[in-house]
Amino acid sequence: MKNSLKKEIKILSSMCDNTGNLSLPYTFVLFTDLASEHAPMLKLGADDLAEKGVFWVTTKTLIKFYRKPKMQDIITASTWPQTPGRIRCNRFYTLSDENGIMIEGKSEWAMIDIDGRPHKISDVYPGGITHIEDVVCDEPFARINDDFSDTEIIDTYKIKSTDIDIAQHMNNAMYLKVLFGAFSCKEREEMTVNEIQIAFKNQSFEGDVLTVKRRKGENGTEFALVRQDGATAATVIIK
Repeated sequence: MKNSLKKEIKILSSMCDNTGNLSLPYTFVLFTDLASEHAPMLKLGADDLAEKGVFWVTTKTLIKFYRKPKMQDIITASTWPQTPGRIRCNRFYTLSDENGIMIEGKSEWAMIDIDGRPHKISDVYPGGITHIEDVVCDEPFARINDDFSDTEIIDTYKIKSTDIDIAQHMNNAMYLKVLFGAFSCKEREEMTVNEIQIAFKNQSFEGDVLTVKRRKGENGTEFALVRQDGATAATVIIK
């Protein structure tokens, strides 16, 4: 059974920021789309799992940036899963050109049932898959305290209908868009982002108001997107 996906992708204008490079939030979108395209090839797509009453959720993602693809560049995108654990599984990603890897990442996925409880991956995982041993971003995900009380507020955002996905909560990709939208074009142009890690804590819904908070941390600048009820929706570390 095919255990990896590799394809050529053209970087279109809709994927780029004001500098004409692949935007940081869209990189996350691209990785998620690659996973969504590959999973059905393994009989682990949304439709396959829905029949069994379970589904995947992304819990964490780590992305490292070495070089940014530019508008109209044609690059090679790859993704493959690691041998799964009991309820969690890592998936790896690379974007590369003839000069090597430009961006690499990994995401942690968990399997849960329709009631939101963890579900054993082995119950639904197909046999006959030979997993690729290649690993990128091999360090563990960093831990971050999600208590951001009494930290700097840099923006607020009310979740709109266009932020909602098929699960009827805020699309995971939108959290990074909200975060980077808190900065001006000039501020973003002056950032040299080498690494982003995002962890998803609690769901958010249409009409919720997210407060974007910031503090200095041991591993970089730490951010939280906090709901109006005080629950942390997502945390982000940027190096």
